Amino acid sequence: MIIDDPLKPSDASSDPKREHVNAWFKNTLYSRLDDKQKGAIIIVMQRLHDDDLCGFLLKNSHDWVVLSFPAIALEEEQIPIGDGRFHDRHIGDVLHPERESKSVLDNIRSELGEDIFAAQYQQCPSQPTGHMIKRDTIQRYGYLPIRKESHYIIQSWDTAIKVDANNDCSVCATLQVDERRNYYVVEVLRDRLLYPELKAHAISQAKKHRPNIILIEEAGLGRTLIKDLKAAGLKAVGVIPEGDKLTRVSVQLEKFANRQVFVPREAPWLVGFENELFAFPNGRYDDQVDALIQALAYERRAPLWNDASLKNLERFTTALWLAQMREASSSALRGPFRKSQKIFPFIPCFALRNSLFHGEQGITA
Repeated sequence: MIIDDPLKPSDASSDPKREHVNAWFKNTLYSRLDDKQKGAIIIVMQRLHDDDLCGFLLKNSHDWVVLSFPAIALEEEQIPIGDGRFHDRHIGDVLHPERESKSVLDNIRSELGEDIFAAQYQQCPSQPTGHMIKRDTIQRYGYLPIRKESHYIIQSWDTAIKVDANNDCSVCATLQVDERRNYYVVEVLRDRLLYPELKAHAISQAKKHRPNIILIEEAGLGRTLIKDLKAAGLKAVGVIPEGDKLTRVSVQLEKFANRQVFVPREAPWLVGFENELFAFPNGRYDDQVDALIQALAYERRAPLWNDASLKNLERFTTALWLAQMREASSSALRGPFRKSQKIFPFIPCFALRNSLFHGEQGITA
């Protein structure tokens, strides 16, 4: 069954007309498949709105295969064309330059405006002017980088008090951060949870991903969760947000612009996560955005002493100590020891070296 352009552009801004098309598909057309196990439905359309038929179906099911051809490529792609062959599209590639060149598309963008061009030509209806996080700033990864000692894992919780359908959900976003400050979204858990379930999920997620730190907003159930996770031996830290949500997101936009934020190419939670992310601040929910931004805002303090600095300190103090011993030997050969020679001011450095390398807690000079 093939459906061609089920919604007219002139009807895209009408809530009743969009809902009518979506209800027609759900209540009428879907039941007309002769064989619901082997039958197929193909929808050919330009994207017109975040809640058009394609948007409605993608928000409610992961069973659809999406073949999207933006006029100007937004990401690196390998498109299968059969017999094991692929067509490579690179960021900025024009879909059909002989018909519509880049300059022609730029003129069309100027005439139509960013909102309409993003929807009808780029197939990104949730990227109008006023939406803060742009789809083309998100990077994709096929395989999560192997976790190294220099990497660290952040888990960020946004907890909800109520569990009815009109309220936000509780969300846990897990991110892996590499030495270049690239942020890889590993998993997003989103659900409506009463506190016993919330606590159980928090402990389960911590065991699964072994985070270096767990960030929890100090509000509502978050305060209780912080105490319980600390009691369980987990590294939970309370966070008090600064500024309103728009301000907090704005501060982190540089990380998106610098191509530092990565999401997987495929994941069960990805569709809902991206729908909310790209719709902010005009979307219905923002709990996943809150959890992500809280993680991006976390600044890890560099350790006071790392392996390199400890080695340098050892070389420095050893050199000073040897120089002092040579001076002491030379002085002994020249004559009696005199206090005015000030041989001992370097001894505290030697004590510091011994304390550091033998694991002592206190350092005294």
